[in-house]
Amino acid sequence: MEFFIQSLIKNEAVFLLVLARVASIMIALPFIGGRGIPAFIKAMLALSISLALLPFLRIEAGPIEPVSLAVGVVRELLLGLVIGLGVRFVFAAIEIGADMVGIQMGFGLANVFDPITNQQASIISQLFSLVVVLVFFVVNAHHIILQALVYSFEVIPPFGFYPSGPLIKNLIGLGSSMFTTGMKIAAPMTVALLLSQVAMGILSRVVPQMNIFIFSFPITIGVGLLVLGASVSLLLGLMQDQIRGLEGTVYTILIESRTP
Repeated sequence: MEFFIQSLIKNEAVFLLVLARVASIMIALPFIGGRGIPAFIKAMLALSISLALLPFLRIEAGPIEPVSLAVGVVRELLLGLVIGLGVRFVFAAIEIGADMVGIQMGFGLANVFDPITNQQASIISQLFSLVVVLVFFVVNAHHIILQALVYSFEVIPPFGFYPSGPLIKNLIGLGSSMFTTGMKIAAPMTVALLLSQVAMGILSRVVPQMNIFIFSFPITIGVGLLVLGASVSLLLGLMQDQIRGLEGTVYTILIESRTP
């Protein structure tokens, strides 16, 4: 404990910069930055991680003027938000696929409050959000985030963040791939539901006395749930691949954020 206190006293400015980067990453992470986690817990988590990192970071800083320190804090906040944004794209891709599935299954009007995103979400999207958080911890992706946080101080020391053109291009690419991943998640259910709609259309022509509108809702929901249950292993594998790819995504963002 005394070792941490001495490190903090000797490096007050450095600790403030480290805390700014850690806190912004914690805020930007989708499952921690939401209102479902109390602000006190988030603040204590950021403070404890910063205190744990400070003695082991090889950052040498002399006296820093207040203006330079304020500019450095702003740059650290921006860097943390960029890293958190790269992680959030993965979760957003899964949420897009889940929203597509929920709307096609007829759950578009049955929305619930999602404490992770602080928005209204369909039941299927809420289910996928909980599953992806579980997968995140099962594959030890939280270790990847902590490793990337330590690595970020080796690659980008304080005052070293630079929002370059390749970084912005990479973020745009992550945003476009988000929709591609969402389509991959929704593809099995989309095909199955499309075939069921075609079958019901043919049935309505063959038996016009049948009120196909009434039968369509339970059939659509039943087919969607059956296909969803049958494709769980494929969806979990896709989620694991996307989450494991966070390591390369975050490291690429760090490399492209260095001062040239």
